[in-house]
Amino acid sequence: MEDFDVLKLKKLIAIIAISIIGLVSLTGCYNFYNDWHGAGAEIESTNVFKAITLDEAKKKIENKDTFVVVCATSSNSSAVKVIENFCNTATYFNFTGTTYFINKTEYLSLTSKRNELKAGLNINGRDSTLSSETDVIVVCYTQGKVTIDTTAKLTDSSLRAFVNDVSNPTSINYNSLISYIYKDFEY
Repeated sequence: MEDFDVLKLKKLIAIIAISIIGLVSLTGCYNFYNDWHGAGAEIESTNVFKAITLDEAKKKIENKDTFVVVCATSSNSSAVKVIENFCNTATYFNFTGTTYFINKTEYLSLTSKRNELKAGLNINGRDSTLSSETDVIVVCYTQGKVTIDTTAKLTDSSLRAFVNDVSNPTSINYNSLISYIYKDFEY
């Protein structure tokens, strides 16, 4: 009978351990600092970014919050420099708020996932921007409405000040955009 109780106890411990592992994986273990610092970004462990899920961003939109969300992947060196610039510029302007971050990696490979990201963030940009590792997506919301969307760089007149060549607006001047966000955007 004692062997039976020991077996039950072992099973119970195994179930608890599996539950804890499952719970940790469901709540997400993404660590912004580890990911970007590991990719070469020279950033502090305490920085302007807070990683959120798409569902959390959708809730902020529904609540009519004013905020900025950045979507990027650390596998590209130009994106690493943009994230580094966000952190440095926030420090320069003594920005004490939060810039939200969504890890774009899981949205790169499938059209259905990219469409989920577009719909969730209420953005209208080109699919090539969403599927590109090099393009950093920046979306500014004022009371839940999109005011700046870098995926729409070819059609959005509000981005004119932030494109490298107005006659051919294919690339964003992130330095100008980031300065605007931390100096002039009304959080």
